[in-house]
Amino acid sequence: MPSLRMNVSRDIRSQVFDFGAIVILISCVSWFARDMVWGARVPFFRDLGTYFYPLRFALAEAFKNGELPLWNRHFAMGFPVLADFQAGVFYPPHLLLSVLTLFQAIRWIYFFHYLVAVIGSYLLCRHWSHPRHQAIIGALLFTLGGTTVSLINLLNHFQSAVWLPWTVLLWERFLIRNSWRNFVLMVAIFLMQFLAGSPEIYAMTTGLLVVDGVFLGGREGSVGPWKILAWLAVANIAVAALAAVQLLPAFELICQSRRQESIPYQEAANWSLKPWSLVNLIFLDKRVDMGQGDGTRLFFDRDLPFLVSHYLGVIFFFGVICWLYTRSLKEKALLGMLIGVSLVMAFGAFTPVYPFLYQHVSVFRTFRYPEKLFFLTQAFLIVVTLRGISSIQKLDSYHINRLLRTIGYFLGGLFLLYLVLRFNPTLLLKFINWQKSIVLPMDWTLDNIASVLVSLERQLVLMVALFILFVVGKRGYIREFLFNCLLVIIVFIDLSWANEGFQYLIKAEPVVSGPNVLKAPDSDPNRIFYYPSGKNLHAGAFVIARPASTPFGEISSIVTSNLLPNAGVYYGFDYLQDINALAKESYLQFLRFANQIEPEKQFRLLGALNVKYVVSFRPLEAQGITLVRHFSQFPSWLYKIDQVVPRAYVVHKAREERNYHKTLEALSDGQFDPTTEVLVDIPLPKSLSNDAPTDAKILKYGNQDVLIRAVSREPGFLVFADSLYPGWHVYVDGKEEQLLRANYFFRAVQITPGEHTVEFQYDPYWFKVGEFVSCGALIILAIISLLLFLKSPRHALNDWDQACFSGSIFWRITNRRWRRRLSPLRS
Repeated sequence: MPSLRMNVSRDIRSQVFDFGAIVILISCVSWFARDMVWGARVPFFRDLGTYFYPLRFALAEAFKNGELPLWNRHFAMGFPVLADFQAGVFYPPHLLLSVLTLFQAIRWIYFFHYLVAVIGSYLLCRHWSHPRHQAIIGALLFTLGGTTVSLINLLNHFQSAVWLPWTVLLWERFLIRNSWRNFVLMVAIFLMQFLAGSPEIYAMTTGLLVVDGVFLGGREGSVGPWKILAWLAVANIAVAALAAVQLLPAFELICQSRRQESIPYQEAANWSLKPWSLVNLIFLDKRVDMGQGDGTRLFFDRDLPFLVSHYLGVIFFFGVICWLYTRSLKEKALLGMLIGVSLVMAFGAFTPVYPFLYQHVSVFRTFRYPEKLFFLTQAFLIVVTLRGISSIQKLDSYHINRLLRTIGYFLGGLFLLYLVLRFNPTLLLKFINWQKSIVLPMDWTLDNIASVLVSLERQLVLMVALFILFVVGKRGYIREFLFNCLLVIIVFIDLSWANEGFQYLIKAEPVVSGPNVLKAPDSDPNRIFYYPSGKNLHAGAFVIARPASTPFGEISSIVTSNLLPNAGVYYGFDYLQDINALAKESYLQFLRFANQIEPEKQFRLLGALNVKYVVSFRPLEAQGITLVRHFSQFPSWLYKIDQVVPRAYVVHKAREERNYHKTLEALSDGQFDPTTEVLVDIPLPKSLSNDAPTDAKILKYGNQDVLIRAVSREPGFLVFADSLYPGWHVYVDGKEEQLLRANYFFRAVQITPGEHTVEFQYDPYWFKVGEFVSCGALIILAIISLLLFLKSPRHALNDWDQACFSGSIFWRITNRRWRRRLSPLRS
């Protein structure tokens, strides 16, 4: 009995040390994100300010008004926000948006996900039996590594990615012990990752779990691959049922969007991982420069990659060499194959494999940007690094000396390379010009050369420091505890120093509270349109005629001040342009047509779509627009379209037209007056043509409920210039009527002479079906869990204790009395 008590005491002491390690990791993450946590700064890179933050603002406004954000009128002439995965409407951390201000909530959401990543990866490493210092290193590599930090500017991907360690942990716990409790915990974590907003990350995680399950089943010897696939399928079915309230509306949006068709290869293969960029795993090939417009100075590349950083630090260099030197041939072959396959997929257009798969495997025609797949590669590389470091502990002095000698040769070669480049920088100049394929100004060239040499010096210093630490540690010159502490410190300093800047943190208030080109939306609702510099009217990019030295924060302020899509959503402005990944097919058809016609017709078409203001970073010359003001400080130009249809109006002329091309052609033709005539999608029994006086006034304009008073002396059509989408219904004087497609994009209803109250309500069918399925699935899981709990005997408490996954540190520490009570059962 005394020995059992000693074991329990040792176990509790071990859990206390684990708790201390987690506190250290939380401190490291707090320091890494200190400007975010205490400095009131938030990331403002790429699409965050014009897409993700306006989406979160829409969620916050809906939550604070006590409603679900099913629809938002400000985006893309009206958009089903809930159906968009990237909005994450049902993701629990987004509840912070209902109690905090927008950017306070965003800061804490980011920090929460840092904690999810660092705690989950630590617990997973401990589950894999790594010592605490190695588990800390693994947690730092995953959380502060370049790939995870790069995903910050893709908020939905970042939110999903951080749940990867938890999914692997709960999956392995379930495979080791197939209990209902473990199954429910696993499904809950899967659901969190799914609702976070990135189906691509969730799909990659599922593939990773298949590989992990097969390997784990092979080690256990009792779990076959078909059984593993069956369990994973059942878990995903449960997730789909619980998330049906999100999944079914999203499927409806996909059917209404371009994703029902194949993505063109050029777009699908865009942002493929350049093979050369793998050097960034151990070498800093760029640096954050907030004095530049894009915030980044690239040493070799011309364009920013999808993942700005892949850096895993000098510990990755040592870990890979140790892994290659110490591990078995079978392990190197298996992990090497997984790394190779994931890399080939991430390389995309740079190998013949991806084009072949695009042609013959339909799934590759449904998503873009192969570089996303490097997320899998990073996971495999972290596993390799940890296994390499852990292998050193098992080597004798002879093999340790040989290994250190091998590492020393590599360091010597790197030092010789540095000397060659240091004393002959012309070689470096030629390489930079070859990589960029352009001749740079002399000041840029000299700065790049100096930056590369400084980066090489930094890596040499860190590598030599780590090499010396391994030498003195493995030869017994310092205590093992001190060696472990110094190793962790070097890893943290390296990763923090290298990747902290890639958060691109700036203060949000100067960005969103500066003077705008329009002070406030007009009382009569209308839309803003950004007119790009190129021939494509899509707002996919912008070109601002500013010096290259314009600070990053100032560029972000210019984007918001000029109300580029969807930056004006913060102030209540409405937009036509749809920059969503699931852009509606009707919008893409508009682009195909509008990009082929001259500017005069473009502005006539925009006016027919309720666009009143046009913002451009270049002067425009065309009939139909009037210059309102030129803003020399940006510089930008604000124009007003001369003829604009109101948001709600009544017409008496109507004719049938279902072909979108002919409809858009008529709307852009000067012979067609959209304020007096409408094109509808139903056959008319007789031609309506009357010029009787009419009136339409919006009494209430909510996102999901619009009330209009319409007056007409003759039969006609009330046209409401918001998107027609499944789920919208119209009621005239309380009676539901047929909702019509007007001018291809909008909603209309036929009215009789007199005064009418017309109400448009959004009540989506598939949301209600999904709500029913999700609630039913949740109730079924709860009932099964309750029945199993009531059925289980009281002496099964010991089983419950064992089933608690390794993250239940607090539970174990606070239940010592229960452990003592269970001691007789254990004996």
